Amino acid sequence: MTTLLSSLCQSTEDVRRAIRSMPDVVTMIVDFWTAIVDADLCCLGIESDSRMPELVLLTLRVSVTLPMAACVESESRTESVPLPLITRAAGGVERVVITALKYIRMITRGMPRINPREALSRYAPGHYTANSVCFSHCVRFLLSASQFDPVLREAWISRGSIQIVTMAIKRLSRRILTKHGDGLADDPDSGLEYRRSLLEGGYIYLKFALQSVDDGVTVACQSLQSGLLETILQFGSSDSANSNRFRRVHNADLALLGDITRYFVYERVLIILSKSLEKIVSQNIESHARQDASLYAAWMDVKETAFRNLRMKASVAKDVHPLYAPGCAFPDCSAHGTMGGDVVLWRCSGCLVSAYCSKACQRSHWDEEHRTVCNIARHGLGTQGSRDLRRSIPIISLIETMQGLSDGGRIDALVAEAQHKTPGDRDRLVVELDMTMVPPEFKVRRFDDYLELFVPDFWKEIEGTMRMSQQATGKYLAVVVKVPDGNRAHTLWSPKTALAWGFGWGPGGDSHWLQTRKFVSSLPG
Repeated sequence: MTTLLSSLCQSTEDVRRAIRSMPDVVTMIVDFWTAIVDADLCCLGIESDSRMPELVLLTLRVSVTLPMAACVESESRTESVPLPLITRAAGGVERVVITALKYIRMITRGMPRINPREALSRYAPGHYTANSVCFSHCVRFLLSASQFDPVLREAWISRGSIQIVTMAIKRLSRRILTKHGDGLADDPDSGLEYRRSLLEGGYIYLKFALQSVDDGVTVACQSLQSGLLETILQFGSSDSANSNRFRRVHNADLALLGDITRYFVYERVLIILSKSLEKIVSQNIESHARQDASLYAAWMDVKETAFRNLRMKASVAKDVHPLYAPGCAFPDCSAHGTMGGDVVLWRCSGCLVSAYCSKACQRSHWDEEHRTVCNIARHGLGTQGSRDLRRSIPIISLIETMQGLSDGGRIDALVAEAQHKTPGDRDRLVVELDMTMVPPEFKVRRFDDYLELFVPDFWKEIEGTMRMSQQATGKYLAVVVKVPDGNRAHTLWSPKTALAWGFGWGPGGDSHWLQTRKFVSSLPG
């Protein structure tokens, strides 16, 4: 029965749509799906001394995961898919989540048991292909169900789908994308390019997760921790003649490289990234990428951004940012400016910049001056600033500074163009640095477009200072920075300016980008 359903699901979209419209058939598919994931050879009536018992069981899993993917995979975003029915038939959201991930984990665990020396056997290619086909069906189900149901999407993420899918791609690639002497490496129907196409869904799912979840920073961290960069460098892309037949429709691995680069502005991501780069350098993992022009070009862009931002992070941590040094922020405290590590500090939950050795010091500093500067730092993050974002403000500030220095002429041209197009707003223009793009891009928009993105009284508090800044530049009123985070982007009022006005850090103010040249040139590397 599962084989028949699998064959039907490989036919036209009309047939798959008909299957989705029949509740009894969908329920039967779900019953098979939940039963076979935990089945063993005995309960299925398969003799354990069969020549290839695991391959038989794996074939059954392949034949049931395809109909499950077809149940939720629609060519039309407006078509209703039977996800509620699937959830009920499986026994709830938790059962759907656990079962889907269990299939992928079983594939991942099964691949290392395949002895590469058996590759000459006529059974090994079937085992390789069956594992990769089953993986392809599983991630198609994850992706399609996640697109239609945000509850399932977040549940899979919380259950570790990012690590599980990344590790599966890594282990499958190591086996199925290697020429083992089976004579099928260049076969158009079962060779390396066909097998490579079966892994594309994994990269597409990871890219979708980065763009659609509530916490994109965590997804980026989990991907890097699981060896995503190393895997793409070793097994990604392909310039072979057969590639157009099966892949490069999405360029998912290369697109994912660019997408994860957008998160290199976050401190937590950079900490994990540094360990990944150390491994890549020490093990010479880059060598494969040099043989693939497309992959190597994409990696060079990633590498340039990574090392640039890591140098900035090192500067913030060691030399540039005294506010993050171990010492109480209250000037009258004996521990103020102390560089020793013996003082226990608690960081201000509002700005996440100033730190104090006691609540008494925090209250005293709050009453004297910190209330105002904390307000600037906190409100400048917009209405949805995350902890990861606030901890990364100094790094984002340096990126803003360097982009301003390198693109100063471009900014002037954009402002002049906007003033010409909207003369009524010529003194109410805002320069936006969009870090959701790779590389970051500058835009110029009307000041009124940003009013609702911040606390209502925020602009009133700083308007006088902004006007003074505008008199110095004679061009624009303010700078904002847009930073990626999953399914949304955070818009910040200029971190460089906020830190300068609120804490006296950096070269100060928004008077001119070139005031920061000496400051940036002092950065190591």
